Amino acid sequence: MSKKFFRGRITHLSMDIRSFLEQNEHQKLAFFGTIFKNDDGEFMKPYEAIAEMHAALARGEKVMSFGNCDNFDPVTGCPGHYPPYSYEL
Repeated sequence: MSKKFFRGRITHLSMDIRSFLEQNEHQKLAFFGTIFKNDDGEFMKPYEAIAEMHAALARGEKVMSFGNCDNFDPVTGCPGHYPPYSYEL
């Protein structure tokens, strides 16, 4: 039996900033403590994260990236990447 290799396209997740801010306050507060970190690696307080998202909207950004995407567009998101390696199935 021959080995099969899969070289798939990776697309990093993103979040629509305006939609997130429009959600109700209870959902936002529960979410803030798990994903938003400052430059020091510490979790942001809810008001800090909200201020950062409003600043991003003011800069014309529409989406935020989850993860480290080297080709992320703050308006359209990750265009997708093909990894330099293959996965053996």
